[in-house]
Amino acid sequence: MEKKLVRDIHIVSNKLCRKSDQIMNNYASSHSRYACTHSQYAVIRYLIKNKDKEIFQKDIEEEFGIRRSSVSAILTHLESKGLIQRESVLKDARLKKISLTNAGEKMVEDNVQIMKNFEQTLLADVTDKELETFYSVLYKLSNAADKI
Repeated sequence: MEKKLVRDIHIVSNKLCRKSDQIMNNYASSHSRYACTHSQYAVIRYLIKNKDKEIFQKDIEEEFGIRRSSVSAILTHLESKGLIQRESVLKDARLKKISLTNAGEKMVEDNVQIMKNFEQTLLADVTDKELETFYSVLYKLSNAADKI
């Protein structure tokens, strides 16, 4: 079997993203306001984990390593669903602080266990040692990609 690192990582990433989207959309079918993709949900989770800090679009771009246009599209969708809000800050009117609305917080509360169950199912046959090795290699690959 031929192994191609970037291709294989991409295939697994796509599978996980599609499955995550499917799980999120199953929940959202009865809560249409909460319909979102795994990327949108990841941003919402990031916001709730950092709700004691001022978060700006640049922070999200850096956290997830995604382009400005992609983050802008995600934020626009979340704002249109009433899950986040963008507010000007006094020190620079061009900056918009991003925060969750009550609906955004509720969405996270409702989905945390669903996503934890998904991850537990994925990791059912993976040992702690294998997971530790996986993350070690993953971080090395990420750092190497940053240096290229």
